[in-house]
Amino acid sequence: MSENEIDGVEPTVEEQDEIEKFLNVDDFLEEVVGSHGLWQWLIALYLMISTPSAATLPVYVNNYSPFRCRMEASIEDYITQNGLSFTDVAERIGPWSSLKDAQNSSAKIAYGCSRYQLNWLSVNLSEVFNITSPTSLPSTATEKCPLGYVYSQSEDFYPGNVVKQFDVVCDHAHFQSLGTSAYMFGIIIGFLFGGWSGDRFGRRITLTVASAIEVVATIIVSTAPNYAVYVVFRSIVAIGNSVKVSVGFDFAFRAYMALCAYLIPDWRALNAALMCTGALGLLYPLILPESPRWLISRKHLRKAIDQMHRGCQINQRRRTVIEEEYFDQLRDKAYQMEERIRPMRTKCRCSCKGCKNALWLRLFKSAKLIRVTALSSFFMFGIIMCFFGLILYAGILFGSIYLNGFLSSLTAIPADIGAGLIYRYIRSRKKPLVAVLSFAAVFLIPQLF
Repeated sequence: MSENEIDGVEPTVEEQDEIEKFLNVDDFLEEVVGSHGLWQWLIALYLMISTPSAATLPVYVNNYSPFRCRMEASIEDYITQNGLSFTDVAERIGPWSSLKDAQNSSAKIAYGCSRYQLNWLSVNLSEVFNITSPTSLPSTATEKCPLGYVYSQSEDFYPGNVVKQFDVVCDHAHFQSLGTSAYMFGIIIGFLFGGWSGDRFGRRITLTVASAIEVVATIIVSTAPNYAVYVVFRSIVAIGNSVKVSVGFDFAFRAYMALCAYLIPDWRALNAALMCTGALGLLYPLILPESPRWLISRKHLRKAIDQMHRGCQINQRRRTVIEEEYFDQLRDKAYQMEERIRPMRTKCRCSCKGCKNALWLRLFKSAKLIRVTALSSFFMFGIIMCFFGLILYAGILFGSIYLNGFLSSLTAIPADIGAGLIYRYIRSRKKPLVAVLSFAAVFLIPQLF
């Protein structure tokens, strides 16, 4: 039996007890390596920088300004030559309601999708666009915009957005929500695959593969010839990005994203600029250490000790680093432990082989596991829905999209600091979670009415 085959067997209770007596990784990290030293901060910083916030991109690239029907070339020339404003033109060529009269996003879809059914090439344009007197048109019948759309120019909206380029409005407006749904489906796939793959193959290789998927899909998104390609590969970006979030660490890049959106007016260039940091993930095999806990769970005790020894050196824990014999003796004991465990793994291989295929069924092994799985899935679903709702809500608020996005991103700072402090000084996980969710519900429930 090869070593790889033996490593693939799930750990047994006997092995866990044996290793726990030999090396408790939590105590070792706390007492020997240091629980929050330079080593841990460098790893966290690298993971944050290499994990862009792909979910926030639609706040800007889906943010489109009011639009009207595009008219024939001669009429558009007349509009330009006479310096007519966007609103004046929109009110004269078809049904229209100003933003002051339509304080909701659906109004942006309802108006600007049709024009009055006239022979526009023969009408008197001076009478039609005479803004000093009411317009009397010979027909109130309407027709769909035959020549596409013209979008207003405003600093409050992102100029080079996806909606504008692919005209995903009016009859095609439902494709916008379809894009969001496809992205969230990719998130589900990524979370499911990321957690399983991280435990099965290790954090480092899982993060590397996810980064490769994310980078390739990002390139295709930035060169998408149509909206369908954009949606499909955005969902693939979601798979790679959510794998990195579930295995690694997500960085609150949204404040930086607001600045990039202000400086880069085209969605293709913005997508490439924001997601380019994800390419740093391709260097994970060279830079990122494997998780000591995962190595120990796979019985690579000496490799785990080597990783923690390196962390101890970076953290400059000199009391231990000076005594190199301490780690040499630890490696010798680890080697003896690995040799003692090997026969145990060979003996249990036959019984464990069938269990590997039924790994997912363990979630339903008992009533308690079923209850925990259901509650965890429900809470995760609710948190993700609230997260996306708050993010996307910034895109429909009146005012500057850049300022709205920036102010929204600032909420991540106290949230991250608070979560870090709570989980460092409060050992319980359930009580803080219940408190935070209840606090959020108090402010979210009134928004339904």
